Amino acid sequence: MAGSSVLFVHSIRLTAVSNTLVILSAAPLFAGVMSRVFLNEHIATRTWYGVVIVVVGMAVIFSGGLTTGRFLGDVCALGTAFTFAATFVVLRRARNINILPTIMLMGLLISASVAPLASPFSIDLSSFVYLLLLGLLVLPIAYSLLFLAPRYLPAPDIALVTMLEALLGPFWVWLVFTEIPTTETFLGGFLILGTLVTLTLLGVSHRDQP
Repeated sequence: MAGSSVLFVHSIRLTAVSNTLVILSAAPLFAGVMSRVFLNEHIATRTWYGVVIVVVGMAVIFSGGLTTGRFLGDVCALGTAFTFAATFVVLRRARNINILPTIMLMGLLISASVAPLASPFSIDLSSFVYLLLLGLLVLPIAYSLLFLAPRYLPAPDIALVTMLEALLGPFWVWLVFTEIPTTETFLGGFLILGTLVTLTLLGVSHRDQP
């Protein structure tokens, strides 16, 4: 997870953000392959269909701003997708282990890797408050829930759900900054959200069958 976070930051610095996010949509595919190879888990056919539709939805969302990025940035994005998927596979394999030390270690590794590049005293007071809110509240809750999810769901399903970020990101920006999402965002978001809702309902229906 530490590697995924560092690669993500480098990717958005070295290539277009739209390139990074479209490439990240490959994470569920990586998770599905690794789950099959390393965990010998059967991945439902509906999940593979969902992966394809979500990739299409991501491409639609960022089609308006998709540009030819630098090769190294695109490679970092691909590495992010791979390590992000691998995280869920590892957590799925070790789902009975306490995850709190893992989250703490991840934070230490990220801090150690970016410390030489950081300028912590260059930010103003208001930015510092937001960083505290992010580091002490938002990220700990998000990562704790994210790391608990593999106890209950296969890795590809979790990776699919995380693709909601592509939809919720523009929504939060619109809610807070009144920045109106593009038509592509609405269309791609409809595809992603509709796919995830359908997969969830199908999964519940399948579990309820005798």
